[in-house]
Amino acid sequence: MTQSRKGLFELLIIRLLAGGDSYGYELSETARTALGLNISDGTLYAILTRLTKAGAIKPYLRESASGPARKYYRLTAEGRTLLLEMEDAWRRTVLSMEQATEAEPCE
Repeated sequence: MTQSRKGLFELLIIRLLAGGDSYGYELSETARTALGLNISDGTLYAILTRLTKAGAIKPYLRESASGPARKYYRLTAEGRTLLLEMEDAWRRTVLSMEQATEAEPCE
């Protein structure tokens, strides 16, 4: 179950970044307030590191009016391709699960 949650969190982060650049805390807060999902800092930053190494996102520093510069993340062209692939896989998984729940139970 842990691996599937990490995969879903990865999809969520990529989807959020498709809407615009963001920084870690902002991603975490959006997931929590808008979607009711709590992503631990350790999980979030591990995913951001993994996506950066994969070339799906690119970090950069942006000045902040309320303190030091923040590390923002931007979705790359590779990230947009990955998003399409992950969303397609998610749709197929949901369809398979719906079909499985509608099927007659095995005896």
